[in-house]
Amino acid sequence: MVSLIELENLSKVYEGESEPVHALRSVSLTISEGDYVAVTGPSGSGKSTLLNIIGGLDTPSSGKCVVAGRNLPALGDYELTRFRRTFVGFVFQAFNLISDMTLVDNVALPLYYAGVTKRERTERAVQALQSVGLAKRARAYPSSLSGGEQQRVAIARAIVHNPKLLLADEPTGNVDSATQDRILGIFDSINTSGRTIVVVTHNPVVAEKARRVVQIIDGVIASCSGPLPSL
Repeated sequence: MVSLIELENLSKVYEGESEPVHALRSVSLTISEGDYVAVTGPSGSGKSTLLNIIGGLDTPSSGKCVVAGRNLPALGDYELTRFRRTFVGFVFQAFNLISDMTLVDNVALPLYYAGVTKRERTERAVQALQSVGLAKRARAYPSSLSGGEQQRVAIARAIVHNPKLLLADEPTGNVDSATQDRILGIFDSINTSGRTIVVVTHNPVVAEKARRVVQIIDGVIASCSGPLPSL
């Protein structure tokens, strides 16, 4: 299979109050196109840092992070912004919906920044809402929705621009078990359509749905149910 993400000796160090904090320590990992990977581990193990670096939201202190042939640490701000807008969809535990915008306008927001026409933005946003079962609520506002429904809107917003890579950080952390099952069903459908998914989770039920599981402890890969890169 074709590699989509290649991490080589990836490290991230933050300046702490008294001493440096090593969030990641020489992490090497390969993720193929169309893969579905769950990243697990205790709080503070470096899971979210890893996700943010893969998504171009953070930069490593050292090492390589190549996504779709792009070495992200070598890209400038404009190139990174373009990469995020066109290639990656983000889903976080916090829904981050804009309260005074309708659901369709919330979902269409990435397309607005991409310069898509209003008519096309609306059509694609409604289609994305349809994919998560909320097209009939397109003109509603976030305050009228349950937490689970808001997370589904956040997923629609993450996929409206047809990204090749979906990154999710604890996407079921604020929902009940029934909603969790529905979200996992949506992820499965997204992955079946050919998109690559990397999800950070504490939840073993979420991890079991992935094709591969990578466990990180203290910034180091402790186990991986799949190939590591040959260095």
